[in-house]
Amino acid sequence: MPRGRSKERSETEEKYRTLKNAMLHSFLLLT
Repeated sequence: MPRGRSKERSETEEKYRTLKNAMLHSFLLLT
């Protein structure tokens, strides 16, 4: 299991999670 790849995947997942969180926050603020 390549560490570099694993790290990259984890970073991408974290970015996606942050984006999802931001979207959810915006939704809550709009409603």
